[in-house]
Amino acid sequence: MPELWKATFGPSQTTRYVASFFGGVLLLFGARLAGGCTSGHLISGISQLALSSFIFGIGWAIAGYCPGACVVGSARGKKDAIFTLLVALAGAFLFSLALPFLESTLIQPANFGAETLESILGSNGIYIALPFSIAMLFIAFFVLKDRYE
Repeated sequence: MPELWKATFGPSQTTRYVASFFGGVLLLFGARLAGGCTSGHLISGISQLALSSFIFGIGWAIAGYCPGACVVGSARGKKDAIFTLLVALAGAFLFSLALPFLESTLIQPANFGAETLESILGSNGIYIALPFSIAMLFIAFFVLKDRYE
């Protein structure tokens, strides 16, 4: 179990497995919702404010594994990685079952064409991305810095 996890949430295996479960489901559910590469979600999907990327990112954060590291951790016999991988696959399966319902009730009705946050706010994207980036750097370097030292 990672030291940062123990310091933040305690040494309970049950808590780790519950987080792995929800993280795993969200991880591949978001990936399947977007229909694409999982690592690209955090690089370009969130910057485009894609809902599927936020779902994937939340799953990644909760699980504590990116998909590649989860597979490697599973191959190395890490129980939490194996559990996360199995549940992530279950999340992808649940998505395949839910897709017809999601398409008819959420995806098609929410298709507003080329609406973007920029067009809605009437602002240049850099003025949206820059404060968000500064906030994330502030959190990483000042709020969470004690956890990494």
